[in-house]
Amino acid sequence: MLLSWPKRRLNSEGHDITEEISQALLKELRAEVHKRQLSNTENFDRAVLTLSSALLGISLTFIKNVVTLETAICTSLLIISWILLVISIVITLISFHLSQWGLLIQLNNAEKYYIYNDQTCLTKPNIPAKLTDWAAYTSSVSFVFGIIFLVLFVCLNIANEREEMSDQESHQQHLDRGASIPPIQAVPPGDVQIKQGANIPQILQVPPTQPPTTPAQPSGGGKSS
Repeated sequence: MLLSWPKRRLNSEGHDITEEISQALLKELRAEVHKRQLSNTENFDRAVLTLSSALLGISLTFIKNVVTLETAICTSLLIISWILLVISIVITLISFHLSQWGLLIQLNNAEKYYIYNDQTCLTKPNIPAKLTDWAAYTSSVSFVFGIIFLVLFVCLNIANEREEMSDQESHQQHLDRGASIPPIQAVPPGDVQIKQGANIPQILQVPPTQPPTTPAQPSGGGKSS
């Protein structure tokens, strides 16, 4: 079934009623879209602030309880992620003030155009509004890359921690098996006599001692005159 445009209906003044209805529906749709865009922007900014703060807290907890800075590897990834997340938070906070500033300027331009018929307000640039869009884009990019660097840091350190634990378990299992008993080495033949002990020396016999001899006295009949 082919769709066809509705037939035009003219009112008493000769205006096209179908076109007026279309314009009214388009205006209503635009208002609803703008409303939802504003809601999405608010929810996005709130989510960026909440998640960035939460990720900073999680990374600090990871450093404190899982991997210390002394044993961590690729700490530059963690530092970069912290910087990016902080930038995301700061830019998001700045974007709130830029948005308020841009709304005040837009309201002032609308008042000048509708009340004072200032045609220049239709084309006058709203710099804070453009800066708000730039801040939202920069905050998104910074937040995404902050998550990427943080996830890389966590994955690398968890893998390194598991590898170290595996090495420790392997070393512990090796110790639990007990020390190996060294084999008995054979003694060379030339050393057999030394191993048998020293010979006991014999007791030498002392020669018998001879009694001392006395000289003989001369024999005589009497004294000589």
